[in-house]
Amino acid sequence: MLACATADASSAVFLRLCRYPGAGTTWLWARVITPGINCHLNDNYLPCSNVPLKLEAAAVEYYGEDREMLTLWREGDRARPLRCGARGTMPMYREDEAGRGATSVALEATFTPLRAHAGLLAERTEIMGGAHVDIVAGAERFSFDGLGQFHEQPQTAARFVTPFTYMSLWGEKLSAVALFTAASSGGYIFRDGRLARAATFAVSPPASERFVRMALEDGGTFDSVAHRVHAYSVPIYGRDWHGSFVTIEAGANRAAGMINDWNEDALPKPIEKETNRARRFFH
Repeated sequence: MLACATADASSAVFLRLCRYPGAGTTWLWARVITPGINCHLNDNYLPCSNVPLKLEAAAVEYYGEDREMLTLWREGDRARPLRCGARGTMPMYREDEAGRGATSVALEATFTPLRAHAGLLAERTEIMGGAHVDIVAGAERFSFDGLGQFHEQPQTAARFVTPFTYMSLWGEKLSAVALFTAASSGGYIFRDGRLARAATFAVSPPASERFVRMALEDGGTFDSVAHRVHAYSVPIYGRDWHGSFVTIEAGANRAAGMINDWNEDALPKPIEKETNRARRFFH
């Protein structure tokens, strides 16, 4: 997965490619947003070769059967890559002021890692860094620079069985990844030049403002408010996965990022919004 955004999240890209060689199937979810472009592609039935990838190779490319549609790539070790990126030309559906309908979107993104997080889930890596993105949608061209995340995770177990909320934040001096499920929660946060592990993570239900708390293992806390800039959804198994690009401020630090929810109605509600607009945290 490659996701990135400008500091105010007015422009953002989300690219997720899941290969299932045993089933001969590829999932491809893509969202491209700029001030004048809003396009998406959600296809869970693209073909895939039956050849598994060598994830620990010094260089790897992820693609379905058609590598020209979208290829995600990495150079260097999976835990500490040198460069990452994406390229492709995708048949997407456009829904913005220019109209609605099918369009071709060519995209190239180059990602330069700044820091890495690992251990959120087994064999999972979360690489934070800077991104440059060039987009051509029909006759329109757009480029932006921002921050984001490159993420890899091999998995053989069934996907999207456990309800969850996932957060990823991308800033120059602040970044974080966190996961909340009914059974457990936790994550990492980088701020003030150091990395700390979160013993717990909680977030209020989906809304234009979401209240976030991370209780850190060193005894500190991270409390803030995530402001939704863009929201979108992907149908899976007869239910919608909900994604959002957000901005967040914590003191002098500012970050863009995303908060994603799957079957969130089945999760406990550790944070409840109070009626006043002071501190809206919880038990």
